[in-house]
Parts: sequence; structure tokens; C-alpha cells
Amino acid sequence: MSRLMVLLIMLAGCAGEEKSSEEGGTDEAPDITGKYQIFPGAATGCTDGIGEDAISENFWVIEWATGLLQISDTDGYLTYSFPLGGEEGYSFDGSVMSNRGFNLYGEVIFEGTTDRGLGEEDVMARLSVDGAGTAAMNESCWKLSGSLTVTVDENDDGLESNDCVLDVPFEASQLSGGSCTGVR
Repeated sequence: MSRLMVLLIMLAGCAGEEKSSEEGGTDEAPDITGKYQIFPGAATGCTDGIGEDAISENFWVIEWATGLLQISDTDGYLTYSFPLGGEEGYSFDGSVMSNRGFNLYGEVIFEGTTDRGLGEEDVMARLSVDGAGTAAMNESCWKLSGSLTVTVDENDDGLESNDCVLDVPFEASQLSGGSCTGVR
């Protein structure tokens, strides 16, 4: 290939990069690491009972997905940590893309106590969590909006007859991290 052709290819590549930066686009994923206050919305799915007597079993998620969320970066991969989950907190893997879309996924064992109408009982399940959403900058802090899909395998027994799925919309406001010094 001639030197002129190589030079033209390099210039075309540089022009494309310049254009994307002028338009505000970037190939780099934003840094959304930090501490967040997470607010789950109304969870749907996973009910006990039928019709008007049905009671939501949102306890599978609401107990640990409310309050603090910590997002950290380990070698280019994100870890989403919920300190209220279990004895040591729940952690999920994930990522953020250059278009500000993010995801998280993983499995944890949930153990707790609830009252399904016959008094307190111990409950246990394997929770398979998939989440996705978008990040938006609010002044100097990030705001995450998304949804979690949580598959509940009650008793971790592999039987589909006692499994259910919860859909939980959420918003999370960054408290600290990066250029954020508090909720705006």
C-alpha cells in the first residue's frame, strides 16, 4: 500500500474521532463507581394466595435492595455490593458501557424470616439476579435508573413449582465517588 493511502486512512480515522468528541460521544465508559442510596419501586410477581387475598412476597428483594449500594471497579469490571444482603452483603458482577447503559448479574443465597399468615417461618432461596438500566449525570453526581429481575428458587431445590420471578424497578442516587460530593 502506498504511503499516501496509509496517510489518508489515518486522517479519516482521526476525523471520525474528532467528530464523535465534538458531538459529546466518547468510546470510554463513564466512571459510575461510588456509594449510592437505592430506592426500589413496587415489586411485581411472587405472590402468596390467589386473587384479592394474594400477598406480595417482595421480602425476597426489598430487605437487601433498599438503602446503600456500593459500586466498585476491579480490573475494569464492576462489582455492585448491597451491604444489607445476608451476613456479609450481596455482591453482583456487572459493567457500564460508553452509552451509559449498565448491567449487573449473579446469584446469592437468601436466608430470612417472614410471616405468610401462619406465624413466623424461616425461608431460604437461591436468588438469580439480572439487572439493567441507564446512568445519567445530575450536576456532578450520577443517577441510575433501571430494573432488577430476580428469579427465586425457594429452598434451592431446583423444583419449578415453588419458583417465582420478581420485577423490581429502582433508582439510585450517588452519594459519593468521582466528582460527586453529595446528593444534588
